[in-house]
Amino acid sequence: MLTHPIRLARFIRFARPSLKMRAISLRSAQTSNVWINLHHMFETVENPNSNDPASSYFVFASERSGFNHLYLFKYGNDNSEATLVRQLTAGNYVVERIVGIDADNDLIYFSGNFDSCLEKHLYCAPIFGQQQQQQLFTPKRLTAIGATHVSVFDKNCKWAVVNSSSIGCPPVVTLFRINGNSVENVALEQIVVLHDSNLEMKFKRVEKKLQNPEIFSFRNSAKKVTLYAALFLPDKIIYGSGPFPLIVSCYGGPHVQRVNRSWAQNIDLRAQHLRSLGFAVVKCDNRGSSRRGLDFEGAIKNNMGDIEVQDQIDCVQCLVEKGVADKNRVG
Repeated sequence: MLTHPIRLARFIRFARPSLKMRAISLRSAQTSNVWINLHHMFETVENPNSNDPASSYFVFASERSGFNHLYLFKYGNDNSEATLVRQLTAGNYVVERIVGIDADNDLIYFSGNFDSCLEKHLYCAPIFGQQQQQQLFTPKRLTAIGATHVSVFDKNCKWAVVNSSSIGCPPVVTLFRINGNSVENVALEQIVVLHDSNLEMKFKRVEKKLQNPEIFSFRNSAKKVTLYAALFLPDKIIYGSGPFPLIVSCYGGPHVQRVNRSWAQNIDLRAQHLRSLGFAVVKCDNRGSSRRGLDFEGAIKNNMGDIEVQDQIDCVQCLVEKGVADKNRVG
């Protein structure tokens, strides 16, 4: 696979080198009028039902639909381009990583945010199966709702180690057995908790100092996009009920999401320290941040310093209207 070496590439090419012919044959090419986010989601797969030994298959992720999804391609031993067999996932969510491929049971496992752009889950879907169109595009979630889960599989897709955390709950690492042989009956069976951060003494010492931020949403001034933000509030017993001086902690993008349902919110130590001093602190994922599709992320292309700043202003205005922020003390 040959690609432009930086994220702001607008084209990507697949090529197959031939040592015998000392040549490279083009297999597939993609273009984008925004940019192409490079990734590692490329896996060769075997079709157990194929009677064509000259054909090979691979799965690749693409944002051609506006959201990063998985596609199955087929190619032969000649120099012709690869052909699209089918789209494995679709919808207004993103696939973020291929976790494992179980060719024997026709399953692909991946992480993504089908249930919420604030969370990360483990999902599975069929690869070659002839299910109905709607089934193809509805992945099965295997992890618990309301959290962020990072999963690692063994090469045979029989065992999984899952690192899970959420707001107010530090990481818990669990070993699961993967049971089932189809999308309908596949499930994770908990075997043992390998590590529980809740039991660590260092966590118990700081637990009361790490306030849970409030996740809230609002519509930007254009009334077209829902934005999410995390709000850290001072101790009301010490500093009253507000309005408070407000600190806006921001990153304009692209390719970073700062607001999610994970322990990372609690251990934002700068926000926690400022909160302890009497400041309200807000983090808002403006247009330009990731995990919400290419249109959302690419809105700042050739226009940085404009709409992402306006989204941050809208966030401040929302908190002023709620009586949380003092409009004369914003930094």
